[in-house]
Amino acid sequence: MGTVASLALILFLFSPEKPKTLLHSIETKEEEVQRKDAHHTLKIVALDTTWIRVNIDGTDLKEMLLNPKESVTFDAKNSFSLKIGNAGGIILIFDGRDMGPPGKKGQVITLDLPPSRI
Repeated sequence: MGTVASLALILFLFSPEKPKTLLHSIETKEEEVQRKDAHHTLKIVALDTTWIRVNIDGTDLKEMLLNPKESVTFDAKNSFSLKIGNAGGIILIFDGRDMGPPGKKGQVITLDLPPSRI
């Protein structure tokens, strides 16, 4: 039995990992399709610890606490609605344009991107 276990271990360790590569290719293609469907991109870069809630297209709600130097990127077909717990603690990059901090340090704000037109 020891020989069989050793042989199985050797086969496991040295077997090609083609399924992982194929899975990675599929995931990459799905991400590319999602990005092609997106009309807007939002990147949030934390300068200070900041709580954020992001509603994407009115259907997908994300809530997180970002620490300094962390960043996240979201894609949307139509819009983003944000509630930010420390408006001076982040930088917003909307559709490739650096918008800077949306408010002052410690300020709680809500923000729609693109901005609502009245």
